[in-house]
Amino acid sequence: MKRNGVYYSRYQDEHGIERKKSLKTNNKEIAQAKLANLIEKIEKQELGWDKKDKSIDEYLREYLTYCENEHTAQTLRNKKRILEDFVAATKIKKLRQITPDLIESYKAKRALGVKKVSVNKDIAVLKAFLNRAVMLGHLTHNPAQYIKRLKEEEHQIQFLSDEAVKK
Repeated sequence: MKRNGVYYSRYQDEHGIERKKSLKTNNKEIAQAKLANLIEKIEKQELGWDKKDKSIDEYLREYLTYCENEHTAQTLRNKKRILEDFVAATKIKKLRQITPDLIESYKAKRALGVKKVSVNKDIAVLKAFLNRAVMLGHLTHNPAQYIKRLKEEEHQIQFLSDEAVKK
């Protein structure tokens, strides 16, 4: 939209409210570039409209409360340890700061100190944690969705012979 020689954008925010914003240019190509940048910011929710940006600590407490009713005490302790280790290692403050690169970096560092099966369990817990955040609307997508498991060594199953069974 052009007014008095200056280009404006017109769009709806996440609540359906129509907004107008000056692109502060009279050049059509520059206006198109600024509009593309504005659309990207809207999709990433960087304009400050999103009030749902939970702190990681707040959501972690909420998630662990949910897990109390769904899992055994041992599973709950394991999930709590895994998630608290992740938060401490990555030093993130907000749920939306979790990115695939951050998870891959954590996975690589963790693989240096523990077995691959342990890293894979950590990634599974993290995926469940983030899937619930998506389900509740705290995230638009799961950043761990495409994180691959580490390849574990396959152990060949050994069968007992008839003689070994008789002993």
